Amino acid sequence: MLLAALLRSLGHKVRFNTVSTVADGEFTHVFPEVFDRNSGEWMALDTTVRRSYPGWRPSKVTRERDWYGLGQANDTGGPAVMTPPVNSSTGLVLLGLGVAALWLLGGRR
Repeated sequence: MLLAALLRSLGHKVRFNTVSTVADGEFTHVFPEVFDRNSGEWMALDTTVRRSYPGWRPSKVTRERDWYGLGQANDTGGPAVMTPPVNSSTGLVLLGLGVAALWLLGGRR
């Protein structure tokens, strides 16, 4: 969520993507995506997986949903609840900032 807030403060469009990688379809992972103005596409910026890079997404996704705002309604009409990844830590936050910096630098070339 910190990465999403930082990117929004810089004027970028950001959304969250929840995915399931299991057969029952329960959401198992959440990560921010930023709208790349140069390509016109949404790019995943997952800061919770150490091997991730700008654009990396989990494999074998069985279900996914995009969330465009903290107040967007969910499937039942109630408010959406956004929670940070359970395994966040200082190292992962720094990794996330590095991923954002790589994306920002790459987007300006």
